[in-house]
Amino acid sequence: MVVTEMALASIVHNFTWSLPGDEKLEDLYMTESTGAVVHRKYPLKAVAIPYSC
Repeated sequence: MVVTEMALASIVHNFTWSLPGDEKLEDLYMTESTGAVVHRKYPLKAVAIPYSC
């Protein structure tokens, strides 16, 4: 489990993340659905831009 988390963290670290189009942080819907497991009601859409030093 730790190896998987480290691999994912190193991949995510190499990108700059932003919202698609003209969306703003204030426009995100953070509503959760109900059930045995809590999920976001609306999926998060993000744009990954390769990070360059």
